[in-house]
Amino acid sequence: MDRKSYAQACTVAAALDLVGDRWTLLLLRELLGGPARFGELHAGLPGIAKNLLATRLRTLEADGLVRKLGASGVTLYALTEHGAGVRPIIDQLGAWGARASRIAPVAHGRSPRALAVALQAILSRPGRALPPEPKLLELEVECDPL
Repeated sequence: MDRKSYAQACTVAAALDLVGDRWTLLLLRELLGGPARFGELHAGLPGIAKNLLATRLRTLEADGLVRKLGASGVTLYALTEHGAGVRPIIDQLGAWGARASRIAPVAHGRSPRALAVALQAILSRPGRALPPEPKLLELEVECDPL
Protein backbone atom coordinates (compact mmCIF):
# COMPACT_ATOMS: atom_id res chain seq x y z
CA MET A 1 0.00 0.00 0.00
CA ASP A 2 1.56 3.27 -1.15
CA ARG A 3 1.07 6.14 1.32
CA LYS A 4 2.79 9.04 2.95
CA SER A 5 5.14 8.52 5.86
CA TYR A 6 7.13 10.80 8.10
CA ALA A 7 10.04 8.36 7.58
CA GLN A 8 11.62 9.34 10.88
CA ALA A 9 13.28 7.20 13.53
CA CYS A 10 10.78 8.41 16.11
CA THR A 11 8.02 6.49 17.87
CA VAL A 12 5.61 9.45 17.63
CA ALA A 13 6.19 9.63 13.87
CA ALA A 14 5.70 5.84 13.62
CA ALA A 15 2.36 6.12 15.44
CA LEU A 16 1.28 9.00 13.22
CA ASP A 17 2.19 6.95 10.15
CA LEU A 18 -0.59 4.59 11.32
CA VAL A 19 -3.24 6.97 12.67
CA GLY A 20 -2.25 10.46 11.56
CA ASP A 21 -4.40 10.71 8.43
CA ARG A 22 -7.52 12.87 8.56
CA TRP A 23 -10.56 11.00 9.94
CA THR A 24 -8.53 8.01 11.16
CA LEU A 25 -8.65 8.76 14.89
CA LEU A 26 -12.36 9.59 14.67
CA LEU A 27 -12.97 6.31 12.85
CA LEU A 28 -11.11 4.45 15.59
CA ARG A 29 -13.17 6.38 18.18
CA GLU A 30 -16.33 5.09 16.51
CA LEU A 31 -15.05 1.51 16.61
CA LEU A 32 -14.23 1.80 20.32
CA GLY A 33 -18.01 1.59 20.75
CA GLY A 34 -17.96 -1.95 19.31
CA PRO A 35 -18.26 -3.60 15.91
CA ALA A 36 -20.17 -1.57 13.34
CA ARG A 37 -21.47 -1.76 9.80
CA PHE A 38 -20.10 0.57 7.14
CA GLY A 39 -23.33 2.60 7.16
CA GLU A 40 -23.17 3.07 10.94
CA LEU A 41 -19.60 4.31 10.68
CA HIS A 42 -20.54 6.66 7.86
CA ALA A 43 -23.48 8.04 9.87
CA GLY A 44 -21.23 8.56 12.91
CA LEU A 45 -18.71 10.55 10.87
CA PRO A 46 -20.75 13.27 9.14
CA GLY A 47 -18.72 14.89 6.41
CA ILE A 48 -16.54 11.92 5.45
CA ALA A 49 -16.95 10.72 1.87
CA LYS A 50 -17.85 7.06 1.49
CA ASN A 51 -14.82 6.37 -0.71
CA LEU A 52 -12.50 7.93 1.88
CA LEU A 53 -14.11 5.88 4.67
CA ALA A 54 -13.61 2.72 2.60
CA THR A 55 -9.97 3.69 2.01
CA ARG A 56 -9.35 4.35 5.70
CA LEU A 57 -10.93 1.01 6.66
CA ARG A 58 -8.79 -0.87 4.13
CA THR A 59 -5.64 0.85 5.38
CA LEU A 60 -6.47 0.16 9.03
CA GLU A 61 -7.19 -3.46 8.15
CA ALA A 62 -3.87 -3.78 6.30
CA ASP A 63 -2.11 -2.29 9.34
CA GLY A 64 -3.74 -4.81 11.68
CA LEU A 65 -5.82 -2.27 13.62
CA VAL A 66 -9.23 -3.23 12.20
CA ARG A 67 -10.68 -6.54 11.07
CA LYS A 68 -13.80 -7.55 9.21
CA LEU A 69 -16.35 -9.80 10.87
CA GLY A 70 -18.97 -11.59 8.80
CA ALA A 71 -22.25 -12.70 10.27
CA SER A 72 -25.51 -13.52 8.45
CA GLY A 73 -24.29 -11.84 5.28
CA VAL A 74 -23.52 -8.60 7.14
CA THR A 75 -19.99 -7.21 7.25
CA LEU A 76 -18.99 -5.62 10.53
CA TYR A 77 -15.78 -3.76 11.23
CA ALA A 78 -14.12 -4.22 14.62
CA LEU A 79 -10.91 -3.22 16.31
CA THR A 80 -8.22 -5.83 16.72
CA GLU A 81 -6.48 -6.12 20.07
CA HIS A 82 -3.75 -3.84 18.70
CA GLY A 83 -6.35 -1.36 17.46
CA ALA A 84 -8.14 -1.32 20.81
CA GLY A 85 -4.88 -0.13 22.37
CA VAL A 86 -5.71 3.32 21.02
CA ARG A 87 -8.40 3.81 23.73
CA PRO A 88 -6.19 5.54 26.35
CA ILE A 89 -4.74 7.77 23.64
CA ILE A 90 -8.18 8.85 22.43
CA ASP A 91 -9.35 9.28 26.04
CA GLN A 92 -6.37 11.51 26.83
CA LEU A 93 -6.68 13.44 23.58
CA GLY A 94 -10.36 14.03 24.35
CA ALA A 95 -9.58 15.22 27.88
CA TRP A 96 -6.91 17.55 26.51
CA GLY A 97 -9.32 18.82 23.85
CA ALA A 98 -12.01 19.49 26.47
CA ARG A 99 -9.65 21.95 28.12
CA ALA A 100 -8.97 23.75 24.83
CA SER A 101 -10.15 27.31 24.64
CA ARG A 102 -11.29 26.85 21.06
CA ILE A 103 -13.91 24.18 20.45
CA ALA A 104 -15.71 24.30 17.11
CA PRO A 105 -19.48 24.80 17.12
CA VAL A 106 -21.49 21.67 16.45
CA ALA A 107 -22.36 21.46 12.76
CA HIS A 108 -23.65 17.88 12.85
CA GLY A 109 -25.49 15.68 15.31
CA ARG A 110 -23.50 13.77 17.88
CA SER A 111 -22.56 10.18 17.17
CA PRO A 112 -24.08 7.82 19.78
CA ARG A 113 -20.83 5.83 19.64
CA ALA A 114 -18.76 8.95 20.32
CA LEU A 115 -20.99 9.80 23.29
CA ALA A 116 -20.58 6.29 24.68
CA VAL A 117 -16.79 6.47 24.40
CA ALA A 118 -16.75 9.91 26.06
CA LEU A 119 -18.98 8.80 28.93
CA GLN A 120 -16.86 5.72 29.51
CA ALA A 121 -13.72 7.88 29.62
CA ILE A 122 -15.32 10.27 32.12
CA LEU A 123 -16.71 7.55 34.37
CA SER A 124 -13.50 5.53 34.40
CA ARG A 125 -11.57 8.47 35.93
CA PRO A 126 -14.09 10.12 38.28
CA GLY A 127 -11.50 11.72 40.55
CA ARG A 128 -9.75 13.57 37.74
CA ALA A 129 -12.35 14.00 35.01
CA LEU A 130 -15.41 15.27 36.84
CA PRO A 131 -15.77 18.88 38.04
CA PRO A 132 -15.54 19.43 41.81
CA GLU A 133 -19.13 20.68 42.03
CA PRO A 134 -22.08 18.44 41.13
CA LYS A 135 -23.46 18.85 37.61
CA LEU A 136 -26.70 17.64 36.11
CA LEU A 137 -26.14 15.65 32.95
CA GLU A 138 -29.08 15.03 30.68
CA LEU A 139 -28.55 12.75 27.73
CA GLU A 140 -31.05 12.27 24.95
CA VAL A 141 -30.00 10.06 22.07
CA GLU A 142 -32.00 9.30 18.97
CA CYS A 143 -30.67 6.60 16.70
CA ASP A 144 -31.96 3.94 14.39
CA PRO A 145 -32.13 0.44 15.88
CA LEU A 146 -29.81 -2.15 14.35
